[in-house]
This record gives sequence, C-alpha cells and structure tokens, in this order.
Amino acid sequence: YHYGRSHAKLQCTLAEHLTGVYFRALYFYDEGGEPRQLGPDKLRAYILDRNLLGDETEESLLVLTFGNGLYLLAPFTKAAEQWTYLGDHLLVRKPEPHSGPCRTEAPGKGYFFFNFAEIFRAGEYALVGRTFGGQCRGVSRSDDIRFYIWRVQEDGIKRIYEDQQVRFVYESPDPKAVEPAVANEFSFAEGARSAFPKRLKKVALQLPPDANDLKAARANTKPEVTFIDLQ
Repeated sequence: YHYGRSHAKLQCTLAEHLTGVYFRALYFYDEGGEPRQLGPDKLRAYILDRNLLGDETEESLLVLTFGNGLYLLAPFTKAAEQWTYLGDHLLVRKPEPHSGPCRTEAPGKGYFFFNFAEIFRAGEYALVGRTFGGQCRGVSRSDDIRFYIWRVQEDGIKRIYEDQQVRFVYESPDPKAVEPAVANEFSFAEGARSAFPKRLKKVALQLPPDANDLKAARANTKPEVTFIDLQ
C-alpha cells in the first residue's frame, strides 16, 4: 500500500497521459459545497497492490481522488518489469456534501468506498464498492446507498452486479419514512459445489413506511435470503 501527495502536478499529468482523462476540464464541490475547477493541487494518489487478473502477473490499482468531487480507479499490470495500463478505469463522481446521507453517517470522508474480495478463484480480487448519496435539503429527504461489484479483466473493467443497499425517504422534521424503506445486506458465500466461485448472499428486508427506527424494524422483520451466481 502506497500513499503520496508530493509532486501532485506531475502525478496529475501522468494520470492524464495514461488514462486520457483531462482532469482540468472537470469540476468538484469543496467542503463548503462550492463548485471548484479540478486541478492538481487537490490530488490525492494511492497505489494498492492486488492480483486483479488471477494469473502470474502482478497488478496495481491507481486510485486518484480530487477534493470531494471525484474518484478515479485505474488498473495496471506488470510483466517483464514493465507497467502497462489496462486501458479502462472507473470514474466515480461523489455527491456534493449537501446531498449526503442525513439520518446515517457514512464511514469516513466522502461518499464512495470500496474494498477487494476473492469471488471467482483464490488469488483473484474483484472490486466491491458502495456509493453514499441522498437528499438533505428541503422537506423531502433521503438516504441512498448503492452496492456494486466490478471485475478487472484484460479488456477493461466489467460491472457484474449493482443493487440498492439502503433507501430511506422521509419528510423533515418528521423522521418517519414516507415510502417503504429498503435495507439489503450483502456478503459472499461458498459456491454450490466448491469454495469458488463465490455466490453473493443477499438478505433483503422490506421495512414498513413508518419505520422511524431502522434498527428495531430490522429486528422485527423477517428477511428474504437469496443466493446470486456472479458471472
């Protein structure tokens, strides 16, 4: 795991050259909710080493973040001491801060989070991500969390699953839901006949519209369990 902020302008120029994305033409929202032009001064660069293709080559994921506005994830593979860009990337625009979750707190700064999971075979990692959004202004407010799985392949990044994880809509100042709430939980289970490939286990809870206490509503609601084969 590597972290770097120095030489931000050089890193930004390098990322533009490798990915073809012209960052200075984009915008993000700062901590005060004001739109700002994207520039190298807001760049944070991370490199995460994982085997993304499941073969003998070594891969790394370049993660670029710009203020509160944007995540870029670009995979590279290493063969014969040469790093090669796989030619695809994920560009995730985070919601502006004023549209973040109201009733729940996101686990950290920003509104996009991801980790790695071995799904198809041992030693091959896929990306598991969650986007946190919603509406916190005005009378109608909501929390909205979506769940994603991406697989990195030689020809690019393939989204293999997307679903709603949390959806809670209410009218301020009354905290009771005005629509049926959605609360899904996701985890990975062993395949039908072997440890791999993993199946996605979805535990779905259809909560009543008056569920102003999500924790209590979950405890009193019978879940519906589904196993999903991923391809």
